[in-house]
Amino acid sequence: MRRKRLPVITKRILSLVIVSGFLLCSLVFATGYFAFTRQFRTQYDASIRAIAAASRETLNPDAFSSYLATRKKDAAYEGVHRILQDFVDKFDLNLLYVSSVLPPDYTHITYIYNPVRKGSKFSEYPLGYEEDYIEPNYNASTKRVFEEGATIVRHTMKTRSGSHITAQIPVMDSSGKIIAVLGVQKNIQEFVDARSSFVNFVIVMEIIFAVLFVGFFVVYFNKRFIKPIALITRETDHFASYGGEPSDRLLSVKNHDEIGTLAHSVHQMEYDVCRNIRELTRVTAEKERISTELSVAAKIQLDMLPKEYPAFPERTDFDLFATMSPAKEVGGDLYDYLLLDDDHLMIEVHPRN
Repeated sequence: MRRKRLPVITKRILSLVIVSGFLLCSLVFATGYFAFTRQFRTQYDASIRAIAAASRETLNPDAFSSYLATRKKDAAYEGVHRILQDFVDKFDLNLLYVSSVLPPDYTHITYIYNPVRKGSKFSEYPLGYEEDYIEPNYNASTKRVFEEGATIVRHTMKTRSGSHITAQIPVMDSSGKIIAVLGVQKNIQEFVDARSSFVNFVIVMEIIFAVLFVGFFVVYFNKRFIKPIALITRETDHFASYGGEPSDRLLSVKNHDEIGTLAHSVHQMEYDVCRNIRELTRVTAEKERISTELSVAAKIQLDMLPKEYPAFPERTDFDLFATMSPAKEVGGDLYDYLLLDDDHLMIEVHPRN
């Protein structure tokens, strides 16, 4: 069985629709994706900033130098630590740290507080724990905190502590000097999962919508436009190539638009052409009949005229010649001549009155 092929115009328009639809869906998806991401980031940023600011209010920065010098905890330290631990547990933070970081590269860290979420993979650093931590984003943001007093919010993916959002704010003593940085880190896997779910949902819906739309478009476009145009094309091609009589198939086009108008106009044109051809054939036949009759009449008329030349070959004393040229096929004039005797010649002329 021969496979039914789509018309060329359908393929071209379908390709254009698919490309346009893909671009439109991509634009909508990108807009939704960035709007979704921005909304979540805005909410997370505001939340993490508020938690960091509230945590800073519990601190006594003037005691930090004593804690770092003696590496010993007192009741005040323990009280602050319990409050910070409560922040970590209630707000489901990965960890919270208060540390002193040395310039100029801000890679050497000394921890003052470092409560972590219970049951997590993180281990709490004790008071006075020191380490060298080289991570460009952390080092750069910590430098801005100490040197500019800036509040920094970073979204970090795939580090040693996983994917998280971190807020860093300066901690100042009573004289206004920045002596430490407070960092609050929260896992953003929930956000990552929600974004992945959003992306997967949108992609699946786009595929379903695209399949349904393309299928509906092909069926509707073929029925509404391609089939009527193909019918008009076949009818006009048959009429022009084979001189066939027009059929009433074009009247089956029921479109109330320019295609319907075109179909009915072509149908009427075919009938008009056939009528004109029949009339032209009749007129041509009539002209041929009249022409034939005139030719016969002209021959009869010419046969009635004398044709000998010279008219009287036995006479050498005179010569006689005559001709007649009718204005059309047949004229109204006639002539003749004859010798009455040796001395008398009669010329007979019958001009048309």
